Amino acid sequence: MARRIGLVAAPKRHRGGVCRAGEQYAVSPVFRRARAFCERTYGEWYILSTRHHLLPAHRVIAAGGESALVTLPAAHSGRRRSGRRYASAAPAAPSC
Repeated sequence: MARRIGLVAAPKRHRGGVCRAGEQYAVSPVFRRARAFCERTYGEWYILSTRHHLLPAHRVIAAGGESALVTLPAAHSGRRRSGRRYASAAPAAPSC
């Protein structure tokens, strides 16, 4: 059986600040109607955004020019730092 998902285009207007993607774009009445339709019709739905690409409605995003990745758990920050250390220790690729 094929998996069916709903896709809703993100509007130009957004709420601002940091919140879930489904709430960020809920200022648009067209978005709210499309979201309601997808919630009734499909088991899962996503938002198509030019800035954040394919976005689950529960993902926390920041409006404006801020990154889509708002916060990272503290456990991952140690891994990120150790990964950078290993990446910086790797030999540089030869230039052509």
